[in-house]
Amino acid sequence: MPQLQQTQIRQRATAKSYERGENYYQSKAIFDTVHQGDEIKGLCEGSSYQPYQVRAILNKDGNIVVTSCTCEYDQGGDCKHIVALLLTYLREPELFEQRAPVEDQLAERSQEELISLIRQMVERYPDLQTLIDRPRPSQQPKDKPVDTTPFRRELQQALRNFEGNYGDRYGSEHNVDEAISSVANAASEFAEAGKWHDASAIYRTILEECLDADLLMLDEEGDSIAALDSVLEAVVVCLQQEEIAEDDEERSALINHLLDAYILDVEIGGHGLGERIFPDDFLQHVRTEDLPNIRERIVQAQQSKMQSSYGKWGVEVYEEFLIHLDALNNTDPEETLRRLREQGLYRLLFERLISLERIDEAITVVAEHLTTPFGRLPALTQLAAVGREDEAIRLASATLRERFNDPLADWLAGRYQAKRDRNALFELWLQGMKKEPNINHYATLKEAAEAVGAWTRVRPDILNTLHQEEKFALLTSIYLVDEEWDATWETLELFVQRSSKGVLGGLYGKVSSLELAVAEKSQHVRPKKAIPVFVKYARQEIDLRDRSHYNQAAAYLLKVRKLYKQIGDEKSWQELIGKIRSEFPKLRALQDELNQAGL
Repeated sequence: MPQLQQTQIRQRATAKSYERGENYYQSKAIFDTVHQGDEIKGLCEGSSYQPYQVRAILNKDGNIVVTSCTCEYDQGGDCKHIVALLLTYLREPELFEQRAPVEDQLAERSQEELISLIRQMVERYPDLQTLIDRPRPSQQPKDKPVDTTPFRRELQQALRNFEGNYGDRYGSEHNVDEAISSVANAASEFAEAGKWHDASAIYRTILEECLDADLLMLDEEGDSIAALDSVLEAVVVCLQQEEIAEDDEERSALINHLLDAYILDVEIGGHGLGERIFPDDFLQHVRTEDLPNIRERIVQAQQSKMQSSYGKWGVEVYEEFLIHLDALNNTDPEETLRRLREQGLYRLLFERLISLERIDEAITVVAEHLTTPFGRLPALTQLAAVGREDEAIRLASATLRERFNDPLADWLAGRYQAKRDRNALFELWLQGMKKEPNINHYATLKEAAEAVGAWTRVRPDILNTLHQEEKFALLTSIYLVDEEWDATWETLELFVQRSSKGVLGGLYGKVSSLELAVAEKSQHVRPKKAIPVFVKYARQEIDLRDRSHYNQAAAYLLKVRKLYKQIGDEKSWQELIGKIRSEFPKLRALQDELNQAGL
């Protein structure tokens, strides 16, 4: 049996999930455990009436490959039920019944026994009948098209379950994903047998039934989109086959179904359906005679988006597609440019002008229309790439004078560094600190100012301005970085005072993180200042009444003990820890955490 490591189990779960999983293990919540091949599985008692089904797949080295549970946990990492299963396997592997893999068990049965077993399975789980009803490649006559009715029925049943479970999506979404993948696997069996028309018909059936806006928009995990993506890629493979390429009706049907998927994804806001095949892979299989119909459908979808107050993104996406169609159809470039200007799609207009090597016109578009930092940055990058870096730098500088923006400033700083223009770099970050004062701009300005010998002149002005504007949080961070300890604690006190008076309402989290950061970094030189902070937050953690918070409280108190020892005040430490223990005698979990920490 593969050997697990407890550290691996702990690393795969959050602290809370691991702690609760430990409790589930201790309470013997895991039962009916089985070890079968590379899989371990069992049932776990929980808050639901039905026990949860839990499983994990391990490789030969004991590393966990896959885990799953039928609970609805989605907070990241393994849930508490999985943790309990893994801990049970780690500590009591003898509880797991050894069973041969399913394939080995079935191979030992006769045909009559297999038929009897399958009959019993269908009686217990009637949905399995759909698998028996499916046509199979080996039995499909060459001159007769495959009957897709069983596949369609299977998909419709899964979708009905989905539509009827708006309050409980998890199980119904999972069923739809499984149904799509299962039917797609059946289609691939026909494809492997060289029956491409039959495979194509099954793939079309999936798309006809499952291109549903509700399904995609409510697919929180993206599993349905992933399953349909695989179908779209399989359709592209079908289009590559000679027998499909020679069948105009089938080829046209596949083209239209791919286009259905593309338009649906744009209509619901771009969930990523088909992004790996559009537009390049799709357009490779488009013929000249297809273009009028494709253009008509895209234009119609685009006009619909124009009527929506939230449709600007969709209009631009469709126009980008139309530009590709223009290239295939040898459309006059002036017609494309006219259309882009009329619709005000200046990003696309800029890119088209660049591709036509009409650089001066492209620069004019940037100067007049792409005026935001977000809009300008990609355009300036392209201008620099085509040899117009000086114009790009000028436009970037003008933008930052109006509105400072870090990504654009970083781009411009890169240009100045390449030119070794230290003075320009200094002026850039001085501007950034004045317009958007923060600790990152301070650090960057310090480096740039020191390079030109201006830091001793600039720093006092920066600090005076921040004091006048009462930006005490930023001043605290600055003094902390510069290790000016007394100034750090003074401005921290001013910040906390203003916060306690409600001047900075809603900033409790910032106050706590700043207090702890100051105490942490300065504890070795200002221990008497740091001790009250750690005690304060230790008590706050205790008040939250949870083992994980008790653990954090113990961590803070360990720091306090160390600091009292540093200043030689063992008496004050003993009084403090004694008082805390006597205040909470009934909090056994807290007392346990303090004991484990040696407190």
